[in-house]
Parts: sequence; C-alpha cells; structure tokens
Amino acid sequence: MKAITTPILLVVVAALLAGCEKNYSSPEAPTLPEPGPPTIALASIAHTEKSVYLKGEPISIGFSISSTEISADNVIVDFQMVPVSELDLLLAGAETTAEEMGDFVVESIAPGLASYQADLVIPNNLIGDQDYVIIAMVDPQANVTNDVDLQDNLSRGFNKNFNHPTTRVITITDSFINDLSIENAEVGEGFILLETPSSNFSDGMTASNVVLIEDDPRESNAVGHIDVKKLGADSMSAIIQVDVIVDGVETAALMWKGENDEWVNEVPYDVPSPNEVHYVPWDIRLSPAQRDALFAAYDAASIENVATFRFRIQQTSGAQDENLANNSFELEVPFRFFTPGDAPDADAVAATAQTAFQANSRLNMPLKSLAGLSTPLTALSHNDLLESVDTEAAKFSFERSFSQVYGDKGKFGVGISFSSSNSVDGFAGKGQIYNGAEVNAYALGKAIELAKAFGTAEADLLYPSASYQAFVRVFGDVVIDEGDSASADISRDWGLQWTERKTFATARFFAGPIPITIKAGASGSVGFGAGLALNGPVISGYGDLFYASLNAYATGGVDVGFASGGIGADLLLLQQTFRVSGEADLSDILNRHVTLNALAQNQIKAIQGRFYLFAKYPKYKFCCKVKKKTKTLTLYNTGALFDKSWDLVNESRTVSF
Repeated sequence: MKAITTPILLVVVAALLAGCEKNYSSPEAPTLPEPGPPTIALASIAHTEKSVYLKGEPISIGFSISSTEISADNVIVDFQMVPVSELDLLLAGAETTAEEMGDFVVESIAPGLASYQADLVIPNNLIGDQDYVIIAMVDPQANVTNDVDLQDNLSRGFNKNFNHPTTRVITITDSFINDLSIENAEVGEGFILLETPSSNFSDGMTASNVVLIEDDPRESNAVGHIDVKKLGADSMSAIIQVDVIVDGVETAALMWKGENDEWVNEVPYDVPSPNEVHYVPWDIRLSPAQRDALFAAYDAASIENVATFRFRIQQTSGAQDENLANNSFELEVPFRFFTPGDAPDADAVAATAQTAFQANSRLNMPLKSLAGLSTPLTALSHNDLLESVDTEAAKFSFERSFSQVYGDKGKFGVGISFSSSNSVDGFAGKGQIYNGAEVNAYALGKAIELAKAFGTAEADLLYPSASYQAFVRVFGDVVIDEGDSASADISRDWGLQWTERKTFATARFFAGPIPITIKAGASGSVGFGAGLALNGPVISGYGDLFYASLNAYATGGVDVGFASGGIGADLLLLQQTFRVSGEADLSDILNRHVTLNALAQNQIKAIQGRFYLFAKYPKYKFCCKVKKKTKTLTLYNTGALFDKSWDLVNESRTVSF
C-alpha cells in the first residue's frame, strides 16, 4: 500500500472548498502534528463521493493519519458507523450500537501527514432512513507501543454539528443495494483444442489411416470457472448460461449439471453470501454445429483464432437487480484444431506423452530379431499376401487424447492429459498398443508435474521382433524406466503406489486486514498398474495405467504479532483412474483378417471441498470495548461439478483386406 503524502496547504484548501453537507457543518481541516512527544493520530475523514447510500453498497472513504516521531508497519485502521441519534452516548463515552464497516491496513507509517483510501461496504444490518456518523480508530490493538497519546487515535470532538475533521455524516436509506455480477472468467488451459470435424473426411478415416471416433457424449470440450459477487441481501438464487460467439453469430452452449449427470442450457446457482467473490466452476460441451462453425472460421496458419464465450447470470429470487450491465462477462478463448494421428500444434499445446516417449532415446530402442517369437507369417506366406492387396485397407488405428485443467491455477488446480494410440498394419504384419497419462498440480500460480506414465508394446511378425517399453515418473523421480526387446513371447505387469507431500508454492493473502503467508502444494497417493503382453501374434496392453487421490495442502500463519490465525483445508484436488485395455490381433492374418480392440476409460472427481484462511485480532467497539474478531478469506467452497466417467476410446474393428 502506498501512502500519498499531502501538503497541508492542499488539505486546508480541500476542506474549505468541500461545502456543507445536510445540516452538519463542514469538518475542520486536519493540521500537521505539532512538535511534541511521539504519537500517531487520526487527522481526518474526507468527504465521501455522495451523501446517501443503500445498505450493502460499496463506499470509498478517504482519511489522513499524522505522525510525530513515529514510524510503524502494519497498522490497522478500524471503521464503524453510529447513528447520530446516539450523540449523547458518544459524548458520555458509553457503549453505542456501532456497526462495523471494515478495516484497512496501513503497511507503513512515517513522521508527517499522509492520506489513504479504504474501500469498504455499508453494513447490511443497519436500521435505515436515518443519518449515521462514520468514525474510525487507528491502531485499536495498541500495537504501536511508543504512542504516548491514544485518545487522538479515535474520531473525536463529537457535537451536534459533527464538524470535527475526524467524523463524517451520511444518510442510509431503508433499502438494500441488489447487484449480482460476474467479476471474471477463465478457461482452465487458457485455450481449447478440438478434433477436426469428421464431416471433413468422406470415408470416416484420416489421411494417416486413423479411424475417426465419435467422442463420448459425457466428454467436455472446455472447462473453467467464473467469479461471482453479490452486493446486498444475504442470499439469493440465480441461473447461469453461456453463449458461444463465432463470427458474430451466437448460440447457446450446453453446461454440465453434475447433480443429474446431464448437459443443460442453464445451471442453477445459489449465492452463498454477500460481498465476497465466489468461485463457480463450469464444464462446457460444444454441439456439432458449433464445432463446425469454429472450424469454418479457423485459419491453421494464424495464431489469432479466437472464439468468445459470453457467460450470463440472472437472479431468480429477491429484489430486482439494479445493474444488469455486469450480469454478463465475455471471455475470448483461443482455439486450435488438430487431426487425430497428427501432432497438435506445438505453439498451442505442450508436448503430449507420446511426443515425450519419442524424444526419450532410452525408450526408443530399435526392434530386434527374435528367434523365439511365434508367428504365422513366413516369407512365402507374406508373398501370398502381396497378391491383389489394397495395402491401405489393411492399415488403421484408433487414436484419441484428452487434456483439461480443473480449478483456478492462482489458487489450486489440477491438469490432466491422457492419450491412447492403438494401431495395426495387416499388410506389414505389425501392431502396436500405446497409452499415456500426465498429471500436473497448480498452487498459488505455480505448477509442478505430479506424475507421468506411459506403456507400449509392439511387434513385427514378418521379421520376428517385438519390444515393450514402460516409463513412470512421480513427484519428479523416475520410478520405472524399462524397455527391452523380447527373446520370446512376453508378459510384464507393474503395480506400484506412492504417498507423498509436495510443497512448491508460497503466497501472501489478507484475511480482512491481516496478512497471512502460506506455503502450499499437494499431498496424497498416486499409483501405476499396467500390463503389456505379447502372446504370439496378439499384442495387448491393460490395467489402471494411472490412479490418484490428491488433496490440497498448505501451512502458514499471520505476519503480524497482534493477531492469530491459520488455514482450514478440506479440498480434494483429484480422484482419478485411467483404465485401459487394447489388443491388436494378427492371428488370422493369413486369411487376410486383422482385428483391433481399444478401450480407455476415465473416471475423475476434481476440486471439491473448502479451503480458507482465517485471522483473529483485537477489534475496538465505540466507545469503550476491545473484542476479538475473526475474519475469513475463502478460496474455495464448492461441490464436485467435475465428477464423471466417460470413455476416451471404446472401439473394435475387424478388417478384411
């Protein structure tokens, strides 16, 4: 926070020009402290932007603090409102019905006069249709131990005109402000990556012989969150909708409603509390028409492919919303298309697990000749296959990938990427099964790779050779790095699990006026269970390739000595299982039949629970009491919208050639 040093001449001129307010005289101008013993003092409360406010309405209050020979850090200024009808109580030093407005932290006070601005909210529980005096106290905790005069820390000089510079009178109506707004929106990965629509391929197969697979109707195309804020009454109900805008044409998109496991045009939402920003997750599926429209607008040579998601929130209970302009938020979302079998654009996405596999020299070993590998193919029988064969008809693959980030990376989030590639080439007598997974964690704007795993098995029946390869890295440590060429039929199984806690981010937050520094990360368990097999001419891969149960983890405490506090955490980051099975069957190759089966299932639950910071500190109540107060900053309080299962791949095909 930066203090604005105010020359006394400007302060005096501002006070003289301020004019009168209601029937109360203008407050006197603050003056620089006279030389004397060390002290800090509340010098003035400035004119507010207007004189009449609604309950629950935001208000900015300018104020000045003077200091004589005192420098101090992290000094709290407390603001309250007292009905002017309680003047006698103020004069008598008796307890009033003061209502809290909020607090402000002055990070650094130096000798002289300095001005600040506190952005606060009119309390909801005031009795309206009357005048209130705004009063303040500097350092209610008496944390500045060398301040010899505490009386001038408070608003003072009370009289029927309330014309002392440390008081300010405003009128509160008997109505609430009612303003529901979307403060921000983000897409988890920062972009969306879409497969080229199947309508662009006449025979249902890409140029690289990848069979086009319709995605599971439960699969998401984009996930993210919006930040919602409500000013006014304590609670209300609303609905949330989203439109996709492409080339000026807008259409409604479907959003996942986790309670009933269905896609809907609008999602109900209950605002839990006023005057706080609430994280609201969303999960969107685009219709075929919307994907076609995006593809029609797509320029593969450009990096400026952008669609617009317009989020709208509309209240369904309570008084009429006073400001409809902030009920919507337009988010520009970059998008890219890729064709299965081709690598996604490197400028748009990180390398996939398959790319990482190909880049690893240890796990990219050539196949070796295997005398013991059983195979129905011989040079003679292969020559027979060459006669009148459509070589392309005997070659095909199933390839699909999925990647999303769940949660808010600036708080806690988790990113998952999965891929499955299964191929067979009957003409060449080759087959391969590959599955990969990668999971990253995000905390307070930092990221860490939690785990990466992949496994592949392949064989060449014409030149008897085969290999299997497996790689697992967990919390930065490589725990499996195996690859070999088999000397005979192979069968390998792995089953490993790790439990660990990783702290990798630090940040500072404020619970009310109290700074809290936390160190955060992820804790829990991850596992790898998979098998690779080569049984003669049948190649298979199977198992729970990756599974995890991870929670948000944090430690920390308040940064000032006069307060206490801590962290409340019960936040599930990820509960995940990626289960795979695939088989390339070349056993009937001499009859010109090859079969490929592939199943990859994803079960996920992400970002569920509550994560908050709290601080307890002394609170002054006019006129004569100091009490303990608790302030809470909630980062997450959400159910598990992202709780679903779907098939990344579920295909079987036998081809005759």
